[in-house]
Amino acid sequence: LKLWSDRQENDVLRGHTTRGVHKDDYVLLFDGMNAFEYCSLGQQKMAYLSLLFAYITLFRYKFSSFPIVLIDDVSGELDRFRWQKLVAHLKESKFQVFITTANENFKMELLNHLDDAKHMEVCNGKII
Repeated sequence: LKLWSDRQENDVLRGHTTRGVHKDDYVLLFDGMNAFEYCSLGQQKMAYLSLLFAYITLFRYKFSSFPIVLIDDVSGELDRFRWQKLVAHLKESKFQVFITTANENFKMELLNHLDDAKHMEVCNGKII
């Protein structure tokens, strides 16, 4: 908090925060090699999701509650097999998640397999 309060005036002028976890870089290794240089985009996205779900688990144990999770355009890099793994994991999970996608097939996969899923469509910045 001290870092944020020390930088608050500068951050307000810039229009964004200059300190925090959003500035952290992680290096994931896959067979000893940098995953973001070695792996396909789908493998990279699955590595990211694995980290995200691990973080959610830690958050749950530390705070005895679930965070609200935002996942942006996850379907772009995933094949159908990986979609199904993600949907299966979401079905077993108890956290609230907001997912954006432009992929109609992935949207239907979510709606068909997640019992309490709700969706909104946005077109030109308006909910339709």
